[in-house]
Amino acid sequence: MNRRIIRLTTHDDRAIFDNHFNQDIEIKPNSKVALLNFTAKLKVPSIVIQGDNRKFSYNLGHPTNAPETTDIILTEGVYTNATSADLVKDFETKLLESLHPQIKLAGSTTGNSRMIGLNWSFDVKADSKTQITWTQALKDEYTAEQVLTNTTRTTSNNGIVKRTGGTAGTKDAFLGYKSPLVVGGGIFNCKLGDWTDRSTGDIEKCGMILCLLNKDPTGMTTVADTDIVIGVQPVELSQKFRVWKNGTQTTHATEDFTPAMYSGSGNSDNVRFNAQYKLGGLTAGYYLDSEYTELISLSQTEVQALSDGIKTPLYPCVVFLGVRTTDTSVFGKVQTRLTLTTLQSGVPSNSQLEFGANDVPRQTRAPRENFIEFGTLELAQYFGYNDKRQPKGGTISARDKLTYLADVDFTAGLVSADNYIFQLLSQDLDCYDGLSSSRKNILMTMPNIRTADLTIDFQTNTPIYLSFRNHSSFSLRNLRARILDYDNQEIAVAGLTNATIVIED
Repeated sequence: MNRRIIRLTTHDDRAIFDNHFNQDIEIKPNSKVALLNFTAKLKVPSIVIQGDNRKFSYNLGHPTNAPETTDIILTEGVYTNATSADLVKDFETKLLESLHPQIKLAGSTTGNSRMIGLNWSFDVKADSKTQITWTQALKDEYTAEQVLTNTTRTTSNNGIVKRTGGTAGTKDAFLGYKSPLVVGGGIFNCKLGDWTDRSTGDIEKCGMILCLLNKDPTGMTTVADTDIVIGVQPVELSQKFRVWKNGTQTTHATEDFTPAMYSGSGNSDNVRFNAQYKLGGLTAGYYLDSEYTELISLSQTEVQALSDGIKTPLYPCVVFLGVRTTDTSVFGKVQTRLTLTTLQSGVPSNSQLEFGANDVPRQTRAPRENFIEFGTLELAQYFGYNDKRQPKGGTISARDKLTYLADVDFTAGLVSADNYIFQLLSQDLDCYDGLSSSRKNILMTMPNIRTADLTIDFQTNTPIYLSFRNHSSFSLRNLRARILDYDNQEIAVAGLTNATIVIED
């Protein structure tokens, strides 16, 4: 038995060997061959985000309805394996910041009723396909999610809530929600059900606060100032609103809580207080008739400064400051409608989910035609999509959820596969591949053994010899081979790639 070693080298960035020898290497009849070792440095994949590579658009309605096509612009930069997660985060953040739930009647250019309750997720995982998904939460009361502390919700009058205990003038009576507001397109509405002005007392200890909290109110006995991220506080008719921002209360410079905002107990024309997302920021104010008035806001930058940026959980809450009866202090009774991360399917009923036929903002839930489009084919393929536009032709009808699933696994953020295939190209071997259901010249499958510097280093002390299938001698002057990943796809390498094979006569 005679054994010979042949070293193969290549600088090809696809790990393709094409080695020529200046003398014949005689391969005797019935010889065998085996892979002894293999070394390669994986090339870190990258994409340059600039120009049209920065662009992405989506449509939540008919493709010819131009106002419903929304564009986002990604942050410029060169993204490698080490920073691909930053690109994914930027993509998802920009999608969420593009949402502008309607804040006026239909037809307004300031918002989109389809975006009320909408959320985007950009899910990219190693060895799996990218999933770009939007979901739309139903605008509802969500009684199962309510946290009632020193308050009571009545079954009459469409769920009016009021203070029934605790100490007047303190934040120990509240209606909170244990699920956060939908990120991006979340909206929290509170309709004033009843109101009585004070006769005496401290105005700062009157009224109520519609707000978003930075923590789950479950188990809380009192809402602290620092819990309030944004809020609106009516204190008394004809008095200036109080507004809240990051735990600090101030008096609004111009806007009064006017008598016109309260038309009587249970009146459908009563003011609707509101807190919601708006283009990546937060806004709080009120609706009177069809018009929205903003009283306080947080910019995109201020929202990004929260603990988890725009994905920071924010919990809707109404704090009741006034007394529980109609005696000497301001008190309120409210109805709530909102969109929570606890999604609900179905079609909204005006009688159940809205505050009457003229309520605003009104959510659109009918099935609509959808598509997404990457700015370039390169950007699409980076995330595993074969075409810029999804779907390639036409649209997809969806009502409350739609996922755009990539065509192939996401590999841009990967630097290795589960295993690799060493394939001879110039000689036939008696081997078979279950993935392709055909014969393949597979010399060896190698487990994913790599070092911290992304070098694949495979070697074996027990080579597995395979037959050349040669019944007669032949001369070997050229030897071609390549390395494939587990999916029979070429890999990207950098520098010199080495392999050693052993021929056994």
